[in-house]
Amino acid sequence: MRSRKFLKYIVLALAFVIPGFVFFFLKKFGKNEFEVPPLYQDGPPMQVTGCPPLKAEAYSISETILDSLNGFGSSLLVLYAFMQDDQQLKRVKESFNAHEVALVNIMTNHKNLARCYLFVTEQKPLVLVDQDRRIRGHYFNTREDVDRLLTEAAIILKKY
Repeated sequence: MRSRKFLKYIVLALAFVIPGFVFFFLKKFGKNEFEVPPLYQDGPPMQVTGCPPLKAEAYSISETILDSLNGFGSSLLVLYAFMQDDQQLKRVKESFNAHEVALVNIMTNHKNLARCYLFVTEQKPLVLVDQDRRIRGHYFNTREDVDRLLTEAAIILKKY
């Protein structure tokens, strides 16, 4: 009877001590960090016909291309929108200030640049570019994809 009571105390003590050790181990050695890796780190995607060939290395957009698309400015991220302003883009403007994410609406006269250097398709008219001129994401103009865009931009800016 006495050993059974002793066993209960040991099990009860372990039930409280083990989660404490796990908590302190994870606090000491774990990292709670998310990451959104840049796209095309192994090289640009398959080239579209009519576009100049690109080097098979980690892809970043040239400054001349970005200058022709109204530049980059001082923002940490730029969202290039190859479409008219709508409700989804207003959500992006409301979620971040201009220093964090700048929204640049591009008119249709730059479709060749968008297709060849930003790899924009008509289905995914939104492209997120970071300060190092790397593409961070292509997005549809749907509520779900804009939600994903907002989340990924917040992760890149470490606002979580």
